[in-house]
Amino acid sequence: MHHERVSTNYDWLPHNVDPSIPTPDEYKDMPIQRMGNKQAFYENLIQGCTDHYGKIGSRCRFNEIDRVRMSLRQPNSMVNYTKYGYTKIRAPEAVYKLVREFWEKNKDKEYVEEWPPGNT
Repeated sequence: MHHERVSTNYDWLPHNVDPSIPTPDEYKDMPIQRMGNKQAFYENLIQGCTDHYGKIGSRCRFNEIDRVRMSLRQPNSMVNYTKYGYTKIRAPEAVYKLVREFWEKNKDKEYVEEWPPGNT
């Protein structure tokens, strides 16, 4: 989700079912929402987070605002190598050797990441 509001232009609305019915202004240029009321699902998720963390529950909303901003900002900084956004190449042997040595030395040192309270 790249915005705080989800489309309410449901596929079952008359203008989406019957092309002869003009699209109301409030739905013009709004994507069709085929998955039902996802806004309510999203609001319940954030409210559940807020309720869970009590006094510091406002962090849920602030972290979510940061997540949305990053989702909008980050793709612009990515360099795509193909139309799908990546290309597969073989790493040079010297680089592969370094990565493999690091893996062998550290593969048993895994740990669960810790995220701050309210991080969605």
